[in-house]
Amino acid sequence: MPGKVLERGEVRPYRPPVKPGCEDEEDRRQSIEQAMREGYQEGLRRGTAEAHEKLQAERRAGAEQIARALEEIATLRRNVLESLRRETVDLALTAAARLVRARIDQGDAVIQRVVSETLEKIGAGTVCEVHLHPADIELMRSDDLLAKLAGIEVVADDGIARGGVLIETAEEEVDARLETALLVLRESLLEES
Repeated sequence: MPGKVLERGEVRPYRPPVKPGCEDEEDRRQSIEQAMREGYQEGLRRGTAEAHEKLQAERRAGAEQIARALEEIATLRRNVLESLRRETVDLALTAAARLVRARIDQGDAVIQRVVSETLEKIGAGTVCEVHLHPADIELMRSDDLLAKLAGIEVVADDGIARGGVLIETAEEEVDARLETALLVLRESLLEES
């Protein structure tokens, strides 16, 4: 500790002020030690409290960051699952459409079944027009199935894919095209979950 220069050039060590009533050297030494212990304890208490407060603030900030990260992960997971679900449905329906079209291309009598089942459901007597792909009309003509449609106007429609049929009645339009059935199925599958 720096000393104090006195007038006669004498250097003395620094001594803290003495509490009143501590006149002798031993009391003075004990008073200094007591003050040092109290100061140390007060500094330790304050330092510990500040460190604890800082640590708690860091923990809260860390917990908030973790909570935000977990929420972002949960949102990302939901989005990925939804995307996968849609892609899976689309893939399954694309595969189904290819299988049906392959059977149609191989000469399977899909159109005959589609026309017969659709007419049964709505009642052939109310039908005004039946729209078919031109190749399907030829297929039905070769199988002599057009006779079942006597009295109904059969329209060759390039807008109808092979294997599909669009039937118009006075009250409604019945769409039995593969694309429409797949779209309805897709919407139904996506609504389920």
